[in-house]
Amino acid sequence: MTDQIYTVSCHILNSHEGKPLEKITCELHELGLDGSYNLASQETDKDGRVGKDLWKIKKEKFVLSAGKTYMIRFQTKKCYYDIIKENTLYPYIDIPFLIAENDSRTHYHIPLLLNNFGYTTYRGS
Repeated sequence: MTDQIYTVSCHILNSHEGKPLEKITCELHELGLDGSYNLASQETDKDGRVGKDLWKIKKEKFVLSAGKTYMIRFQTKKCYYDIIKENTLYPYIDIPFLIAENDSRTHYHIPLLLNNFGYTTYRGS
C-alpha cells in the first residue's frame, strides 16, 4: 500500500425530476472482513452534494487507503420519500467502491441518480 491520501465526495439527483436532493443523510463506511465501520456522515447541500472536506468524522481520525473497500449509504426513504409522501422500493441505497492499489486518481466521486423504483451510479470526477 502507498502513503497516498485519497478523498471522497458524493452527489444525489432525482432523475425523474432532474433536480438535486438536499438534506439526504450520507454515511461513509469502511467495509472489512469483520464488518462495517461508520467513518463519517453528512447531509447533502442544496446542490445535492457532500464535498470531500465536509464529512462529519465519526472516528477520531481516519484515512482512506488503497486496497480497501468503502461504501456510501444514502438514506433516501427517511430523508426524502417519507417527507414527500411517496413510495419507493429502496429504504436506503448502499454504493460500495474499491480504492484500487494501482489507481493514480486520488479523488473518488460517487454520484447517485435516483427515482422511486430505480437508481444508477458511476465513477464521477
